Amino acid sequence: MKNFWQKLKKPILALAPMAGITDSAFRLICRRYGADVVYSEMASASALYYKPKKTLELLKFNRKERPYVVQLFGKNPEHFAKAARILDSLPLEKGELERDFHPKLKQKSPLI
Repeated sequence: MKNFWQKLKKPILALAPMAGITDSAFRLICRRYGADVVYSEMASASALYYKPKKTLELLKFNRKERPYVVQLFGKNPEHFAKAARILDSLPLEKGELERDFHPKLKQKSPLI
């Protein structure tokens, strides 16, 4: 099965994740003006681990925003595993969950 990236026409116009900026209203505006794919605000895997309800509020999206990518950052594999399970329970298409590391954490992470 192809993931959604392979279905998009090239070049892909994407809205990058920006904390405090890329909320649902902003993503909808970007989709309206040509963004092929939009991202959630950067979300902490640890925040999903410890406070899933509060963090999921930040990740809410409108169906019109699709394709919609949730980008996680963190360094604790256990937190990533739980965060992935939480996000897998949401109505996201396969391939829309992207796990990533915040640049400041890359230097400290044993996973990279």
